[in-house]
Amino acid sequence: MFISTYEFSDYERYLLEVKHRVKLNKYDRRKLSNFEMGYSGELMFYNIVKSLGGVKLWNVRFETAGEVQYDFLIIHNGYLLHFDIKNFYGNYHVVDNNFVKDDGNVIKDPIDQLLRADIILKNFCKAHRLNYRVESFIIFINEHFKLSGFGGHRRVLFHRDLERITSSLVQQPSPEAIRDAEIIKSYSVTDSNERIHYYNYHTMRKGIKCPKCKQFLRKFEKLEKKITCTCGHKVSKAEAVRIAFDAITILKNSSVKCAEVMEYTGIGRSTVQRVLNAYSEKEGSTKSRVYVINKSNNLFVKESCLKYEVKRNNNKKVPE
Repeated sequence: MFISTYEFSDYERYLLEVKHRVKLNKYDRRKLSNFEMGYSGELMFYNIVKSLGGVKLWNVRFETAGEVQYDFLIIHNGYLLHFDIKNFYGNYHVVDNNFVKDDGNVIKDPIDQLLRADIILKNFCKAHRLNYRVESFIIFINEHFKLSGFGGHRRVLFHRDLERITSSLVQQPSPEAIRDAEIIKSYSVTDSNERIHYYNYHTMRKGIKCPKCKQFLRKFEKLEKKITCTCGHKVSKAEAVRIAFDAITILKNSSVKCAEVMEYTGIGRSTVQRVLNAYSEKEGSTKSRVYVINKSNNLFVKESCLKYEVKRNNNKKVPE
């Protein structure tokens, strides 16, 4: 069981939403590419272990001795297992403890970074009287990752090792393990350090994106109840209004007008107003009315986070 799953930061949500709407600057392109690569690897691992034994947490961050982040923590049979997921691909070789790709990309001393996180996790457990044997591992999860000149290390695993991991996670969690996982979760903080460079909203491409693949969806025709993305995912009118509301809120960093949702979706005013009245909060009079996030509902994108599947070609760069 998972008691916490991945939650996009504000910056990650913005990058995903602004992608393909305007030309991104170099910094944002690099951040988006790194995020999508990392997230797709973590989602792969999540899908592999979600139905297995143990109690699990995805994306835990501690603010102690400098921020440290844990991709996956699994409490299982007296162990607290930490898995750091790396989704690199291509041919790498070892140079002074660094993993260096043929094109010059460098993974800086991944074992040293893992050991630092391992020590902090052990200290956390000691401070909070969590009596588990802590073991940390790196998993190079991409089957197209090749590493030459590596003598092996018990903490470094590869795609071929996944079956060995999954076959060992068989025990269902005890109430004590669930309680301890909740303690870990309570100390996790969100990543809110990244500043967002907001692009000009009025120059952006309009429209909503599929929550699964992030491709643009066409607008609704008058009598349509659902539209189907090329990836096969179906979106209802109510869901489309909510997706549009979230997209505009994120892109503008401001309130949303009914006309803007209509422009993004092609859905009529009465349906848009009905959904927004139920989903968000109104501000202003009839002519100048705008809609803002309902604090009890928050962004719909949080609900649909785990639908998002990054489509990548391992031989090409991620487009802007």
